[in-house]
Amino acid sequence: MFYLTPLGIYNPSYIMVDFMDLFPGSDVMRGDFTIISLCQKTENDMTSWSHEIEEEREALMALYVETAEELCSALRNAGFWADFVDPSSGKPVRHDPVLSLGHISPSN
Repeated sequence: MFYLTPLGIYNPSYIMVDFMDLFPGSDVMRGDFTIISLCQKTENDMTSWSHEIEEEREALMALYVETAEELCSALRNAGFWADFVDPSSGKPVRHDPVLSLGHISPSN
């Protein structure tokens, strides 16, 4: 199960630097954007390791990627810029340095 926590963020300099590093070539300092945080509840304590924990971790990561893909697709179809960070690599999934974050409002 996911808990969606939308956080309206309007050009906070402390997080914009991290976004510039994640999405090089993008103009993250221009325009407003929203970060949607997805949280998952686990059955096991994820700070340790066992085969059972590893299976749960893999299943939750697959569910996260599937959900994030669907959410980003819906946002892009609505005219917004959207991407997410792959939890296994820490890298953006769909980032194209040619795109600009300045184009995150709905298209008219």
